[in-house]
Amino acid sequence: MNLNRVMCRKATEILIGQTYDEGGDRAVKICYSLENIVDDVEKILILLVLFGVAGRLPECIVCYVVVCLTRVYMGGIHMRTWLGCTFMTVGVHVCAVWCGEWVDLSMAWIWIFVAVLSLMLSVAPISSPQRPIYVGRARWKIKSKGILGILISFVGFCVLDNFSNYIL
Repeated sequence: MNLNRVMCRKATEILIGQTYDEGGDRAVKICYSLENIVDDVEKILILLVLFGVAGRLPECIVCYVVVCLTRVYMGGIHMRTWLGCTFMTVGVHVCAVWCGEWVDLSMAWIWIFVAVLSLMLSVAPISSPQRPIYVGRARWKIKSKGILGILISFVGFCVLDNFSNYIL
């Protein structure tokens, strides 16, 4: 059992006022939510340190916001371990910042936004073991939020000239 799980179990016991019971839905859900929060905070801190040391903190923050606005709603692959997820998160951000620095996408901006919107409309949300297959209204609700995230990113692309290539 990893340290985050131990801490979150103890926090769950404090929050619910009783011993942690793996059979109890409430305790398991609270503990899982706390673990997700702790894991995400750790990843954010790692990104802040790495990109802060590299002098690319603003670019990383811009990429992080765009990823948060779209990836959650698109769905996709989930890593099985904290280490795998952390490497993937750092890798995605390194690629995004590197591409924003070295690959000029400004001529293809319309195609990129059309492609991302098309993917969001046609395949989102991608199911996984952690995400069920959504149908009907629930599916469109997720798609709508993803489309809103893309539109917010597009506004950022138009407004933030210094970061437009990172947003793409």
